Amino acid sequence: MSGMLLDSSVQGKDIWASVGVGINLNQEIASCDVEELRTTATSLSDVIKKKISREAFLARFCKHVEELSKKNMKEVMEIYGKYDLLCGNVVQVMPKGKEAGEIVEAKALRFSSNGSLVVEYPDGEVKELYAEEVSIRPT
Repeated sequence: MSGMLLDSSVQGKDIWASVGVGINLNQEIASCDVEELRTTATSLSDVIKKKISREAFLARFCKHVEELSKKNMKEVMEIYGKYDLLCGNVVQVMPKGKEAGEIVEAKALRFSSNGSLVVEYPDGEVKELYAEEVSIRPT
């Protein structure tokens, strides 16, 4: 239904961050030409069974982002924890330093106080993910 892009860089004393969010509002996934998307993607209108006003959605979304930007990290993580659907589920991780395209499954355990995702690999290793690519797919 949605995805996020977070990227950052340091140039001297300056820290730059880019944040992007994509949300499928009114896409008709069932009529999508890409087979994989028909079985893995969804849209908000598909879930709630009615069309969404993009303008109204964007206004509410921006209001929530503005409210969150006024809070400290601990407060944000407490709010996030109330709505989190990821923890307890298996995620696909594309680890840094591994061969391109290599995917390892892990169980999402929790989010750390700094916002990184804590996962447990099948061998029992527990690790915080900072910049790995994580994909959530139905099992």
